[in-house]
Amino acid sequence: MYEWQTRRKAAVGEFRHAVSSLELFQIGSRGVYGEYLDPKLQGYRLEGDRYESILPGRDGFMESRTTGLTLLPEGERLRLVVTATGELLLWSEEEAQARREAEARAAEEIQARREEAQAHRKAEARVEELERRNRALEEELERLRQGSSSD
Repeated sequence: MYEWQTRRKAAVGEFRHAVSSLELFQIGSRGVYGEYLDPKLQGYRLEGDRYESILPGRDGFMESRTTGLTLLPEGERLRLVVTATGELLLWSEEEAQARREAEARAAEEIQARREEAQAHRKAEARVEELERRNRALEEELERLRQGSSSD
C-alpha cells in the first residue's frame, strides 16, 4: 500500500468518526421549512446513517455529547451550560457587563488601597510626632529633676 493510500484511509476514518458524532440543534418557534416547532428546541443526532431526534429533558434542555454542553432554551436563544461543572457560558452582552463590573470592582479596590496607604502614612507620621513630643517631655522632665536636685 502506498503512503497516500494509508493517509487517505486514515483521513476517511477520521472523517467518519467526526461525522458519526454529528449533532444538529435548532431553536425557535418555526423550523427551517416554516413549520411550527414544539418544543422550541429541537435536536438530532446522527446514529448510523440516520438522524434520530434527541429527546428533551423535563425542563426542555438537551445535552450535546459532542460538545459536553447542556442547551437550555431561553426565549429565542440558547443558554449553554458546561454539563460536567454546571458553569453557565455567558452571552456576549453578559460577558461585557461582567467585565465592566469586574473593572469597576478593581478600580474601587485600587482606590481603597490608596486610601488605606494614605491613612497608614498619616498614622505613622502621627506616631513619629508623638514619639518626638514624648522624647522632648522626657528631656524636659530630666532637666527639671537635675535643676531641683542642685538646689
